[in-house]
Amino acid sequence: MISLEQIEVLRMQRKEGEMSEANRILGNCARVPQYHGSVTADEVDEIMGICGGEVFCNGHLREFVFKKITPKTFTFKTIPWKG
Repeated sequence: MISLEQIEVLRMQRKEGEMSEANRILGNCARVPQYHGSVTADEVDEIMGICGGEVFCNGHLREFVFKKITPKTFTFKTIPWKG
């Protein structure tokens, strides 16, 4: 799960222009319910490494769902956390 401290780090990186695509996606997921899109396998690894597949969105815990399109490309969406 992404913590408030990690969100603050993401905000600072955005201001400094150092944000990775995975960090940008996490920031958007923290504000937009049911955020979805496509990512590379490396970005999936980075997202899972940062937040473990869970993110708070407007005070509600959500989880990532990834679906493989090709060996190196995935779609993702966030859904309400099921535990």
